[in-house]
Amino acid sequence: MRRAAPLPRMQYPILRAMWDARLLPMNPIELFILDRPLFKVKNPKDLKVLLAHRDDADYPDCWHHPGGYLGGGERIQDAAWRVAVEETGLELGVFHVVRPMNFPKHRRDHELCIMVQGSLAFDDTPENAKKRDGTSFFPFGKLPSNLIPQHQLLQKRLEEWLSIVFAMPEDLRVRFLNFSEPDDSIY
Repeated sequence: MRRAAPLPRMQYPILRAMWDARLLPMNPIELFILDRPLFKVKNPKDLKVLLAHRDDADYPDCWHHPGGYLGGGERIQDAAWRVAVEETGLELGVFHVVRPMNFPKHRRDHELCIMVQGSLAFDDTPENAKKRDGTSFFPFGKLPSNLIPQHQLLQKRLEEWLSIVFAMPEDLRVRFLNFSEPDDSIY
């Protein structure tokens, strides 16, 4: 079976028409970009997460986790890498699939999204990262109050995932994180 090419980057009115007409499934990828790789973290409460500012008709003056869509035939890790570059200007290191998240009857029709955690490269820091204007790292305990409501729930799920990961003994945590990297070697 031949893989389909990823969808081209489309303007919002075209995407909106596709959502409204339910022409094809839209698979959102929500990124949780942390200030350092999880292998380097001793206390998850010290982590910072990258948020992007939005000011449009759907979400005026709000912050959100960067996100985009999985194109047809596109691998999760390729989509996550592409979305990170497009939305933030950052080329990230390791990615981990956190979990799928279901939003039935959401106003923008994000009925199922894939939560992916990414980190800055091993030698990068939030201070020298070449990120786009309108993006900032925030400490976990000090997120802006105008975080998009669905992303508040996504943030809680990320924090739950991190608490599980950091409750593991270090050797098991390393094996788990290696296991949760996206892999399409079975195809």
